[in-house]
Amino acid sequence: MKDFIKSLSSRNYRLILGWATLVFILVLWEMLSRFRLYNPHLFPPPTQIAQAYFDMINSGEWIRDLSSSLYRFGMGFLLGNALGVLFGVITGRSQMARATLGSVLNYLRSTPSVALIPLAIVWVGIGEVEKIFIVTWGVTFPVWLNTSSGIAEVEQEYIRAAQSLGVKGWRMYREVYLPRALPFIIAGARMGIATAFFALAAAEMSGAYSGIAYRIFYSHQIFRTDKMMVAILSIGLLGIIIDRLFVFIIQKILPWWREEAHVKA
Repeated sequence: MKDFIKSLSSRNYRLILGWATLVFILVLWEMLSRFRLYNPHLFPPPTQIAQAYFDMINSGEWIRDLSSSLYRFGMGFLLGNALGVLFGVITGRSQMARATLGSVLNYLRSTPSVALIPLAIVWVGIGEVEKIFIVTWGVTFPVWLNTSSGIAEVEQEYIRAAQSLGVKGWRMYREVYLPRALPFIIAGARMGIATAFFALAAAEMSGAYSGIAYRIFYSHQIFRTDKMMVAILSIGLLGIIIDRLFVFIIQKILPWWREEAHVKA
C-alpha cells in the first residue's frame, strides 16, 4: 500500500511539474511579447494564437481542416498497416522473399514521401487519392519492417509444438506467427502514426484546398503567423492524441501488452 501511494505521489509530482513548466513557458512567452522584446508579428504570443484559434473555430475553417486531415490520415494509416503486415509476413517467413521483395522494399523506404508527390499527381491527379497514397507510403514501411522482424524471430519451439498438434497453413499464421509478432506489429503501427503525419504534411502542402498542413502553407503565403501557429500546434497535438488513443485502445484489447521497445527504425 505504501509503495502504491508513493508511486501515485510520484506520478502526481511529475504531472504537476510538467504543467507548471508549461505554464511558466507560456507566461514568459507572453511577457516577452508584451514588452516588445521581439517582433510579435513574426512569433505571435499565446493570447494572439488563442484568439486566432477561436476565430477559426467560429468561421468553420479549423473544423474543415481537421476533418480533411483526419480522413486522409485514417485511410492512409489503415491501408499502410494492411500492406505493411502483408509484406512483413511474406518477408519474415521466407529467406527468398527477404532477398528479393525485401531488397526492393528497403530501397523504396529510403525514398521520401515528398519526392513522390509530383509522380502521384501525374498518376492520379490532384485529389484525395493522391494524398491517401502519400500517407499510405509513409505508414507501410515501418509496419513492414517491424512485422518482418517479429515474424522472423518467432521461436522454433512454438512452431514445432504447433506442428506436432497438427497446425499448418493459415492456422499457423493465425495461432502462432501473428500472436507472437504482435508486439512488433503494434510498435510498427505506432511509428506509422508519426510517419503518417510527416507524409500528410507533405501531401497537403501540394495541391490541397483544406487540411491542417495546408493551413500552415496558406497562412505563410498571406503572412498570418497567428493562424500558422494554430495549425502547427494543432498537428503536433493531434499526433500526440492519436498516439495515446491508440495505446489506450490496445491496452484495453490486450491487457498484457505494455509499451515494449520492439521497434525497428
